Amino acid sequence: MLGVTWREIELEDLQKLCSYATAYGRCPYGKVTLIKGGVRYPSAFCKVHCCIKIDQAACQDMRTSSNGFCRRHLQCTGQLNGQQSPYYVKRYEPREYAFCSQYHNCNHTDCRNERSYTGDADLKYCSEHRCSIAGCTHPREGPGLFCEGHTCEAPNCLAPVPGGGDPGQPTRYCERHCICQESHCQRFAHVRASGSLSLHCGAHYCHWEGCDKARESEAGSGAEHCKEHTCIEPGCAKGKTKADGYFCKNHECETKECRFRRWLGDFCPAHQCGKPGCDKEATTNHYCELHLTCSLVGCNRFRMVVGGTVLDRCEERELPAYSSPTSVRDAECRSAKPERLTIRTFASATSANFRIAAVRGRYSELSAICISAAS
Repeated sequence: MLGVTWREIELEDLQKLCSYATAYGRCPYGKVTLIKGGVRYPSAFCKVHCCIKIDQAACQDMRTSSNGFCRRHLQCTGQLNGQQSPYYVKRYEPREYAFCSQYHNCNHTDCRNERSYTGDADLKYCSEHRCSIAGCTHPREGPGLFCEGHTCEAPNCLAPVPGGGDPGQPTRYCERHCICQESHCQRFAHVRASGSLSLHCGAHYCHWEGCDKARESEAGSGAEHCKEHTCIEPGCAKGKTKADGYFCKNHECETKECRFRRWLGDFCPAHQCGKPGCDKEATTNHYCELHLTCSLVGCNRFRMVVGGTVLDRCEERELPAYSSPTSVRDAECRSAKPERLTIRTFASATSANFRIAAVRGRYSELSAICISAAS
């Protein structure tokens, strides 16, 4: 046992002994004097128990590690939950490190800096050694500013990339070096107008925004979309008008929200006017505005159209109100009394003009002559 009893030493000798003591006795070794920069600093402990840290004076605390430092000088200087971290500094070496390796010291080899945090997210590395991509917790690769996953895989290229995916994927190359994913194609990948990087080159990428598939090769050389976004009309290589549609704008019905194929005109059978030969849109009861049915109940004839104006009823119901002067004279001629129109009076009224008009079919003039003769 190293300890000695109090009765075996004098008071003067006691003051020279190490201050470390236990229930079994006091350390028998003498106190030491630390030297720093040629200045002597007396310690309260022996060489076994003294803390070798000097801050304007020798530390008066007892060492707790084999490296020669007390608990106070081994403790991390970083903050954890609003208080000083209870962990010891990296490698238990406060002369080189001020932070613990668990939460505060940069994970890069031999780095003494404090690691970065984003809110409560631990980024593991300091600003000098972590990847410059926001939120990335990986270290920088070589002389670049980004980690391996966010650095272009092309030789000698340090440009940033979106990252993610396996090595060789388009996301692992920058815009200058991204290669088309189509088999045997070595062209660079296409950059869309929005700035996003496609998985294929300009000759193979689908023009549909946000689609990463290749163009439909079976649609012909003019195809600009993948199979999913190409019109289903046989032989057509144009893109669909909408994601949930079936046809391009040249084959799809023009009625809003209709996804079916056109018929004889610009509309599908369900939206084209039901009158044969009319290709206008059916707006009411399967007919267009020019071919609505008569408003009279039970009548299925089309309404009469006069000068582009659609009337309410058919020609048979509207004719009396829109009869021409010629038809009125014809009706009056037919209603004339037979006894007033004789062969003699009719022959006397006939002239060369009458015969010419009869030959040419000018019935209006014939009716006028007939009326004048009858009178």
